[in-house]
Amino acid sequence: MKKENLGLLFATFTAILWGFLALFLKFSLVDFDSVSIVWFRFTFSFLFLFLLVFFKKREYIKIFKKPPLLIIIAGIALGLNYYYYMEGLKYTNPTISSIIIQFGPVLLAAVGVFIYKEKVSFRQILGYLIVISGFGLFYYDQVSTDFVVYKDLSLGVIVTLIAAVFWVIYASFQKQLSKVWEPQQLNLIIYLLPIFMFAPFVNYESFLNLTIESIVVLSFLGINTLLGYGFVAEALKYAPANKVSVIITLNPIITLIAMAILDKFNYIWLGKETTTMLGYFAALMVIMGAILAIYKGK
Repeated sequence: MKKENLGLLFATFTAILWGFLALFLKFSLVDFDSVSIVWFRFTFSFLFLFLLVFFKKREYIKIFKKPPLLIIIAGIALGLNYYYYMEGLKYTNPTISSIIIQFGPVLLAAVGVFIYKEKVSFRQILGYLIVISGFGLFYYDQVSTDFVVYKDLSLGVIVTLIAAVFWVIYASFQKQLSKVWEPQQLNLIIYLLPIFMFAPFVNYESFLNLTIESIVVLSFLGINTLLGYGFVAEALKYAPANKVSVIITLNPIITLIAMAILDKFNYIWLGKETTTMLGYFAALMVIMGAILAIYKGK
């Protein structure tokens, strides 16, 4: 298999995992606070990856001796991305969060244009305009259908956008450093830093007397973090960032379908699904516009 195709396969796995992530994160808020969930996800991922590296690729551990400054910034940024995304979920539902967070990949493409002076095509400009229009239409749909349900919707959207900005910082530095370091070496630092960042604020008592449902959710979140960012790190190593971003951007489709099905069962913890046909059309605009903005062609 060509290296680029391998990278795109890793990106596909990431999109699938992230498509279900918001649903499990929303459920986790029933028993845990945002900080505790974020801390657990990184702790689970770091311990598993460290043991794997220790027995299989012990030379990777040398990165602890003098970690690059950029990876320290990337680790802090990813930790804040996780936290603010969780906080945004408090005031929205998985559908809304999964659409708004797509601002991240689009902004990443914009960084390439404005910061690194990459050439921008008419197709990409059109994509940006479609994304902005889609965001506005989607937000209008959510507010106009049942504003009482999400009276703090604007706050949730703003917080989720902040999460997207921190993701862009992480992704930019991860891509740059993966040219020199192995992706899983970088992840050792990226996973470790947020553990110390959030440790003083964790409600450790919430992890006592876990129910079967809580154990399943925590296990999924831990595995999702480990594999999701493990896959995206490998994807960025083998494939162009714009192609990887296009595939990852498709993950809300999975979330939208899952939410439409689960809403029929009236799960209170999910939050009420208020998206109308107009909202779904707007969501499709965001996704398609993001693809146009991100993908640069050959």
